[in-house]
Amino acid sequence: MRLSVQVSIGLAVFCLPWLRWKHPEWDRPIRVHLFFPVIYVLATIYITIVPMIASPVETGIGVAIILTGVPVYFIFVAWKNKPRPIRAASGR
Repeated sequence: MRLSVQVSIGLAVFCLPWLRWKHPEWDRPIRVHLFFPVIYVLATIYITIVPMIASPVETGIGVAIILTGVPVYFIFVAWKNKPRPIRAASGR
């Protein structure tokens, strides 16, 4: 599996125990025993670390490509008082 897919799925699975801990009052349509997300997150960490050791340059490039989405998120989603040109570009 590609690094970006593995990290994305691993972070999504990590959210299950995180949300259970931070917001126990929220309704959870999917109920799983904590054993499965913990094992999956540990496997994801292992699967992510091994390529970093085996081919650090290619993995670094992949991580850099993934991180290019962070400023896009903050500019187009998280920023509340956007200037008019950015609001027009994002369709809001």
